[in-house]
Amino acid sequence: MDKHVQSLLQPRLPSVAATAKPKISTKSGLLRGAWEDGVQVFRGVPYSTPPIGDRRFRSPIPLQWEGERDATRSGPASYQINAGNREKVAAEIEAMDPGLPGDPLWPAYAAETYAQNNASEDCLYVDIWAPPAARTENLAVYVYYHGGANTASSGHFRLENAANLAREENIIVVRPTYRMGALGCVHFGLVSDRFPEAVNLGLQDQIAALKWVYENIEAFGGDRNNITVGGESAGATAVSPYCHPWG
Repeated sequence: MDKHVQSLLQPRLPSVAATAKPKISTKSGLLRGAWEDGVQVFRGVPYSTPPIGDRRFRSPIPLQWEGERDATRSGPASYQINAGNREKVAAEIEAMDPGLPGDPLWPAYAAETYAQNNASEDCLYVDIWAPPAARTENLAVYVYYHGGANTASSGHFRLENAANLAREENIIVVRPTYRMGALGCVHFGLVSDRFPEAVNLGLQDQIAALKWVYENIEAFGGDRNNITVGGESAGATAVSPYCHPWG
């Protein structure tokens, strides 16, 4: 195996001086992260008030918290079919139309690969990876939107861990989770006056996450004026609106 490729596959441990839990003070509140594979990681950082209860089908709004927030665990994925609800969803479909034609969107192998068994409507969080000395530098920032046909996956999908990218390229990587499926893509605002904000909610979430990064990334050592957005599959589609002039 190529030595460079082999080095990328080897987990990196922080130095003795860097074993203390990293802490960051953002405009939203104080975060306590962890060291993973030689980089600082802050998981489950909320960029909006949870879109639940009275805030279901509402636009994202900033959230602030008191005290130190544990940022060592990722937040839930957007609600989606998984091992915990697959049979219930199938039964609901059968009850709506026993003769409904067609095949499942995801073949079995894809469903297993993208499985997000911790899923919830409360899903507006980002995970952040930063190199060890990030706060002493002014680093480029990469905001990556996940794929999954706007129905599956999350900003913490296990096969898209950003530790190597952050460490080897010396950049800060941010991965948002956003509303998908009916919660994020059905334009209820076009069919009912009850939900005037419910148009492109998933896209609104993506923009809200980007705004949060712009307003807070300097605390992590990032350059707010050097942010690149990218993504894969549905995540790449999410980037396209930013390629057009707004006015």
